[in-house]
Amino acid sequence: PPAARRPSPPRPPLLLLRVDSKAGEPARSDTILLLHFNPAKHTVNQLSIPRGPRGQLPGRGYDKINAAMFWGGPSQAVQTVKKFLGIPINHLMVVNFQGFPRLVNAVGGVDMYVPKTISTEAGGRGRIVVFKQGMHHFDGKYGMLYVRIRKADDGGGGPGGGGGRGRGGG
Repeated sequence: PPAARRPSPPRPPLLLLRVDSKAGEPARSDTILLLHFNPAKHTVNQLSIPRGPRGQLPGRGYDKINAAMFWGGPSQAVQTVKKFLGIPINHLMVVNFQGFPRLVNAVGGVDMYVPKTISTEAGGRGRIVVFKQGMHHFDGKYGMLYVRIRKADDGGGGPGGGGGRGRGGG
């Protein structure tokens, strides 16, 4: 009989930070995602971490978890999320607003479940885009529109609730 194949050890997740910065200021992480890739199943599991929870920032005390990037850069952001979740994180990717859509397009888009129908204004011309409840395949342009939503029509917050952007289900 063939030898039993031992499962490979679990791979540490990738921490993905989308950053936004004002001229002359350090960047802030406005999207914090933990991604776990399963090559055998060709899947990616995503945990969206809200910006608002307070965590202990090394050398600074307690602050919003997204402040770690501002105060200490990528290394402090990784250390803060590690401590907040209690898991190892050995890989980091930092993207800005231009890089996020390119990243999504580079992997052929992303499939995401939209928990409730939500709409947003696209561009400055008042065009309304509606994301109906259910599964969607987003390219970079529509993925960026979705994660930028700050408020739902019913006042219950953006994707994932609570007014946080970049927290799109799934």
